Amino acid sequence: MSREVLLALIYLASWILCYATELLKIYREPMVKSYRAAVGRARFLSIVVICIPPLLLPFVAQPRMAGAFGPASIAIGIVLMGIAVYIWTMYFLDYRRIMEAIGGFHQTESKCLITTGLYGRARHPLYTGSFFTALGWCFIWRAVHGLLFMPVILVSFLIQIFLEEKYLGKEFGDEYVRYRQRVTMLFPPYLLAVLAIVAAILAISMIFGWMRIT
Repeated sequence: MSREVLLALIYLASWILCYATELLKIYREPMVKSYRAAVGRARFLSIVVICIPPLLLPFVAQPRMAGAFGPASIAIGIVLMGIAVYIWTMYFLDYRRIMEAIGGFHQTESKCLITTGLYGRARHPLYTGSFFTALGWCFIWRAVHGLLFMPVILVSFLIQIFLEEKYLGKEFGDEYVRYRQRVTMLFPPYLLAVLAIVAAILAISMIFGWMRIT
């Protein structure tokens, strides 16, 4: 079994565990309250392990983007990582308010729906930050297989978001429906524009032969 396949299996298995804890919260909430510590540890463990494969994947032996596009790839990665750092920084600057609103890590129910700050721009800004982190990391290391794995990462986020929003809709009802209609899921228009520009640079580089795969 190749290292890439092993990392992918670890990533998917960790997400399955994370999905399971979310499903328990939706359909077996009394049980989650009874076994709060065990469920919380399982979820925390899954989240920690989920972060490892995208971090290690660019270091596995694989084709690399080279040619004139090589330095451009590193520059693109730095820009994307900069966006990710901004998102994470804004989140942690607002960390105290968020923890007070959701009742802290040891609570099983949110006290209120957060719709301001980063959450006024995207409903799931942590997944937005995680996506830009992983994408920028792959560009910095010019990792072709890492980039090809990005759709898997995005789909795994979307499945988790579907489950989370099912729970939030159950908890907050019409308030969450209105919030969902008002705020985009992951990528505000300006971030979509950034992704479109990156995709265009990739396409142009391939068309004109500025990118070589080595």
